[in-house]
Amino acid sequence: MPSVSVSSISGFKEFLPEEQIVLERMKDIIRKHYTLFGFAPIEVAAVEREQVLLSKGGENTKQIYGIHLLDRADQEHGESADKRLALHFDLTVPLARYVAQNYGKLDFPFRRYQIQKVWRGERAQEGRFREFYQCDIDVIGDGELGLLHDAEMPAVIHGIFSELQVGKFVIRLNNRKVLNGLLEHFRIPLQFTVPIESEGTGEPIGGNTFNTLGLIDKMEKDGIEETRRRFRDHVHVSDEQVSTLLAVLTFKDTTAATLKWLQEQQCGELFCQGVSELAEVVGSMRALGVPSESFTIDLGITRGLDYYTGTVYETTLVNHESIGSVCSGGRFDDLASTFIDRKLPGVGISIGLTRLFASLQKHGVIQVGPKCPSKAIIFQMSPQLREDYFAQAMALRQAGIPTEVYLEDRKFDRQTKYAVKKRIPLGIFLDAARKEKGVCTVRDFRNGDEQSVPLKDLAEYLHRK
Repeated sequence: MPSVSVSSISGFKEFLPEEQIVLERMKDIIRKHYTLFGFAPIEVAAVEREQVLLSKGGENTKQIYGIHLLDRADQEHGESADKRLALHFDLTVPLARYVAQNYGKLDFPFRRYQIQKVWRGERAQEGRFREFYQCDIDVIGDGELGLLHDAEMPAVIHGIFSELQVGKFVIRLNNRKVLNGLLEHFRIPLQFTVPIESEGTGEPIGGNTFNTLGLIDKMEKDGIEETRRRFRDHVHVSDEQVSTLLAVLTFKDTTAATLKWLQEQQCGELFCQGVSELAEVVGSMRALGVPSESFTIDLGITRGLDYYTGTVYETTLVNHESIGSVCSGGRFDDLASTFIDRKLPGVGISIGLTRLFASLQKHGVIQVGPKCPSKAIIFQMSPQLREDYFAQAMALRQAGIPTEVYLEDRKFDRQTKYAVKKRIPLGIFLDAARKEKGVCTVRDFRNGDEQSVPLKDLAEYLHRK
């Protein structure tokens, strides 16, 4: 009996080859659209100093994975500043550190994309992972960054999800200034404290402080009445205050009607600034080619991370709302202030690719296909013709056709069963008699069709198939 378990760790998803192939295809589509909009690739280290992540982590600081060497003695030889290290929980905070570190070498506005794994120590559950791919783009300005960049993000989202062919989707927009302005106007605290009671006496011994926007962020999941209760019990505001706030947050209408309604509200300077920015972003989105049916204003969208300050986005699939947001992000104005004495505003979006793929597969939106990338396989009909098989395979690969040669000395039926099981669509048969005629036989395993094809025309024929 093996003494070491081979089961994977909960929350650390490993895919089968046929699943990974689809995941890589999705990754390629995302990368293509990021590149089409002029975003350059970078990659940051998986490990950051704890103080970097703690500086802007907000609620996610509770989910940071710390790391250490198994040989504690070896740690004494490292730099003292590097003893407390951790895995990054997102790509935005490391980006801020990266931009601050390389400020003098970058051109602004700095446009970059990253497709990397991140790690969060949250409770593993369906649709939630502790290790997963994030696919991010961000634009970082030096001193200022115009709202056209905020409008460009939905144009990128629209291109990606249209090509992914995941069905109808909607990009939901809001602005954090609208939300913060509402809280100020209705005299609702921006933060609240939940007391911690002693287990022995029940007396308060401290408390945890939370951002009030977090209650709004959870409203869609928890429901209106539970959100109302939490505002009343934790934030300690009146029913009238909560009801007035919820009436605004749950307002639903067309984009044009919502903007008109917002512009008619008198809720303070910060609120009006957020509404003005929202209107400008929406107008520019249309000019950038995002169709009206693909986006809407949703005043309940907040995004949970503390560093967002303006426009925020969440994208959902219309017929699969239970999946939740499949692409999110927003504007941040001072993320890098901890690392550099310059104002570096930015805006970006992120796709949690691992979660997206797993959810789409579960809901039947996408189907896995072949277990390998091979489009053709050359069967070994005669050991004496191995050099011919290899030469023919090389010619097909040079023509851009992924081709496999069956290398084992096996009975012919085992070779064809192998191809069918891996769902390789085209099989190539070449023996001495066919070689003498300068032809081979190509079988299409998808429909059983067989054709005799001149060897000189094989690549062209397979391309057509």
